[in-house]
This record gives sequence, C-alpha cells and structure tokens, in this order.
Amino acid sequence: MLQPLARPACLAVVVAALAVPAVALAATPVASPTQASAIPQEEVELARSAFIAVMSELGQGADLTDDQIKSRPLGRLQPLTLACAATHRELRGIAARYLARRQALSLAQLMSASRLATRADRDAARAQIALAQEALEQYVADTVLALRRAKTSLDAAYAATPTDFGVPRQAVTTPPGRIRLHFLNFFPLEQRRQSTALAIVQLLDEHPDSFQLSQDTPPRLEFRDQAVLGQYRVLAGRMNAQNQAIEDLNLILTAPSDQIQRALEELDQPDPAK
Repeated sequence: MLQPLARPACLAVVVAALAVPAVALAATPVASPTQASAIPQEEVELARSAFIAVMSELGQGADLTDDQIKSRPLGRLQPLTLACAATHRELRGIAARYLARRQALSLAQLMSASRLATRADRDAARAQIALAQEALEQYVADTVLALRRAKTSLDAAYAATPTDFGVPRQAVTTPPGRIRLHFLNFFPLEQRRQSTALAIVQLLDEHPDSFQLSQDTPPRLEFRDQAVLGQYRVLAGRMNAQNQAIEDLNLILTAPSDQIQRALEELDQPDPAK
C-alpha cells in the first residue's frame, strides 16, 4: 500500500516545479453530437485498440520508435500516442544514464571494509561520494525538465484528441506520474544515504587508531574503541535502513494505477501549512 508522500523541506522547490493540478474526468468522456457523427465507430474502435496495445507495450518497458508507432492503425490517436512514447523514451533514457553512473559509483562497495581501512582508501571513497552527489544533482535537473516537457506536450496532445475515442486522462498522466512519485521519494532518500556514507568516512578519519582490518575473508573492521564501534554501528544500521527504503520504492513502479492516481492527487493538494 502506498503511504502518503511526505514533503521534506529539501524538496520544496522540486515539488513546486512538478506540481500538476488534479483533474477529475469521467473514465469515458462523452463525445459531442458533432464529434460523434464525424468519426466512424469502426475507426474509433480500431484506434482505441491500437492505442491500448502501444500503451501496454510501453508500460512493459518496450522502446518503440516513431516509425513503429506510425505503422499502427492509430488514426487520430497517433499524435497522442507519439507524445506518450516520446515522454516514455526521454524518462527511460534519463533513468538509464543515472542508473549506470550510480552503479559505477556504488556506495555499497565503497562502504566495504577493504575500501575504508587506510586514509588513502577513505580519500578515494570521499571523492567517489562527491561524484555520486554530482550524478544525483544531474538526475534531479534532467528529470525536473523532462517532467515539465512531458506535462506540456501531453496536455496539448490530449486537448487535441477527439473525445469520441474515450481515452481517460489517467491513461496519459499515470505513466509519467508514476515516475514523478518514484523520483520525489528517491531523491531525498539517496541524499540521506550519501550523507550517511560521508559520515562513516568522517568517523573513521577522526579515529584512525581505533580500528584495524581483520584477516578474515572478506575482511572486516575490528574496533579497539567501543565508543567508536557504537557510533559506527549506528551509522551502518542507518545506511542499511536507507538501502532497504530505496529498494522498497520499487513498489511505486508496480502499484496499481488507481493507487498512483490517489497518491498524485494527495501530493498536488495545496499545503495547508501555507
């Protein structure tokens, strides 16, 4: 079950940039008599079926080119479908680039005992954490701009789509909305995880004589100072919890669409504190 999304202070600007007013539309909009008589029912049904198929493929991770989409019998739903696919490609590309950098700068590997034992090791870890912070900042900037572009293009394409086709707005807004929810939850968690990793490095720098690398396989840190060991355990436990919290965000990527819509509506409610 998705929990209500908290609004950490560090996200105030990002939330404002991505805020999308909730729109209540009927699940199947009713066409006007003029529109209904203008589009043959056969065309409507064929286009709707093609649109549903494309959206399903995109939802399963397919990367469809514009030419592939244009080959489908989408009729007057083609512009809306192309806009959805373009949003899908851009957001997936941004996420893939960030994921590749994040994996290359793995904090989990940096926090292994063998990467923290000496001052040189910790200096290298600190530099890697700085690169991870830069990668996160770039991901934030790219995602904010991409979601803004998505809102503009999808709003325009949806507004130009005849209501005869009965495409519910949620079919267009839920996929980027899902990414938006994941992003807004992931960003502060990853920030805190990076801060925790830096705190571990700093703790060991401040007490270089209180521990040594064991002869075990794999090696571990053996502490002579119980107070330092206690601080280390607190930080390690915090990082493990943050790792798990980030893993748990995958639920957002698989949650039913109605849960996503409810979470988005709650997110976009005016803040009563303001």
